[in-house]
Amino acid sequence: MGKKPEGFKVRKAGHLVIRVKDPAATAAFFQEVVGFNRKGVLQRGMHFLTSDFEDNHHMLLVRPAKDGAEERDFRSAIGFAGVTYEITDADGFDRIIDRLNARGVGVLVDEDDTRRSLRFRDEDGLPYEFWCKA
Repeated sequence: MGKKPEGFKVRKAGHLVIRVKDPAATAAFFQEVVGFNRKGVLQRGMHFLTSDFEDNHHMLLVRPAKDGAEERDFRSAIGFAGVTYEITDADGFDRIIDRLNARGVGVLVDEDDTRRSLRFRDEDGLPYEFWCKA
């Protein structure tokens, strides 16, 4: 086990970058289902999304994949295996489930005495989890 560095600490994660087939459609999905706001779009088709501009310029950067890029098996490949977002309340949790169901997105819900979570994959097969305190 390594020695902990001194002099600073990481306060929080900044953002997640994903490459997808259709960045505009993926950005719209996260705006409509999760309620992210679009901060901006660069000419190269990169969409900057967040739930809170003051706290975090962008939580999610959606950018185009290269033509012909192959999909990965996130269950076994080395690298990104998913991202989890905490949401503020149970009502919001239920609204996300309703919005995903309305789009025909398969949702796996897991609940216990302390936590509710939902998992799904976007159109490109990327895995996500949203959770809230029970």
